[in-house]
Amino acid sequence: MGRTVKAGGAGPLPKLALFLAIAFLLPLFCVQAMTSWPLFQTGPLSLVLYGVEAMSPTLAALICAAVFGGAGGLRCFLRKSYLENVSPKLIAIAFAIPFVVFLAARLVTIPLTGAEFEFMALNPAQWVAVSWALIAEELGWRGYLQDQLGPLLKPMLIPLVTGLLWAAWHYHFFMHLSIDVPAVLFFLGCVAESYAYYALTVSADGNVIPASVFHFSGNLAINLFTVYPFKNNGSTLPYVAGIAVMSAIALVMNLRLRRKLSYERA
Repeated sequence: MGRTVKAGGAGPLPKLALFLAIAFLLPLFCVQAMTSWPLFQTGPLSLVLYGVEAMSPTLAALICAAVFGGAGGLRCFLRKSYLENVSPKLIAIAFAIPFVVFLAARLVTIPLTGAEFEFMALNPAQWVAVSWALIAEELGWRGYLQDQLGPLLKPMLIPLVTGLLWAAWHYHFFMHLSIDVPAVLFFLGCVAESYAYYALTVSADGNVIPASVFHFSGNLAINLFTVYPFKNNGSTLPYVAGIAVMSAIALVMNLRLRRKLSYERA
């Protein structure tokens, strides 16, 4: 995944700087607007700002692709990310993995949490929030950031750095108090999942649809199967179990990916 869109003559560092500035500062602006300005505290404008806040990685990627590559660079970036190398098999795998993992983690830990299994029916607003993951983040993290890190890092360090940045970016959701797991566990989970995202994206030769579906499926499963502590008598065990299994799966996915790439180079 070390390839970048060669446009505009700029190296990866200016692109990384602009991307991270937009991705991290735009949510802060949105949070401040929603907490300080009555106009944005309730109603449609509040929802719009929340959507922009959650979509800042994708917006950052689009802006960077346009700034450094012009209209041609932006079209090339979008074509590579969404239209080329579309794999229904990878998309199906991407949906199945987190859905099954978090369902199993919730079921297995029932005796340890003392909480009965609860299937949470999502209301329309929750469905919109969960489905927003299909477009909000992965064009930025896995479509743009991974490519820009390619020339700077060894392949197996790319998902580590991406995962840490991705986890840190969630600071604004912690400000909203909408993430109900300890920050350390959340960071570990983001890094573990980042390796699975990396394997999916590289296997798709840069297409981000499998990563986007993976993100959507994980958010859906965590909500449907009430994995977070507030639904499990405060226990983090379902989340920890899910991340542990996801780490093992991500390891297998990356080992298979390395063997595949080695075979193709031979």
